[in-house]
Amino acid sequence: MMAFIKPKSANDIGAVILAGGLGTRIREIYPSIPKPMIEVCGSPFIEWVIRYLSMQGLTDFCISIGYKADVIEEYFKGRQYNGLNLYCVKEESPQGTAGGFLLSAPKFQNKDYLFATNGDSLVLADLSPAFEMVRKEHYDAVIIGRRMEDRSLYGSLGCNENGILVQFREKEKGEGLINAGIYIFPRSSLTNFPSKKPLS
Repeated sequence: MMAFIKPKSANDIGAVILAGGLGTRIREIYPSIPKPMIEVCGSPFIEWVIRYLSMQGLTDFCISIGYKADVIEEYFKGRQYNGLNLYCVKEESPQGTAGGFLLSAPKFQNKDYLFATNGDSLVLADLSPAFEMVRKEHYDAVIIGRRMEDRSLYGSLGCNENGILVQFREKEKGEGLINAGIYIFPRSSLTNFPSKKPLS
């Protein structure tokens, strides 16, 4: 059984859920809704992401929306989640993943750290070690990786013996660590992002 941190342990972290993409690979099947709103077991997938992250102790969420933004905005408008704060920030033009993240960051002026993940994927992992690592080790960022026997379908991470990222790699055959698309940044590191838009 996974040990989740208590909600109060993550109240210094604001969570950005990236949901502004075009979802091109699945858009023919679901032409009227953005990918994160596809229903799974009675609820939009993005809602399962929020529920899971709230179990990890995150309480403040900002959804970065773009393509068919009104569908996501309308769904969450006025919806109450016990103990959670939820906002939507709309991209007026495509900003890229990092651009959408930075557009949402001002919602969390009172947070020391910002968490970013995708609204159309869910990694079932205990995040508390990553939360503690970014707090105690003073890294510029922490990226969650997942070890796979075959990483030919995924971008992978090249790390040294201390777990420090040294390289982003393209799809390669064989066993290795893939990028799970989960990032945690100290607020101070946001000044290191380039100012160009769109930004991935």
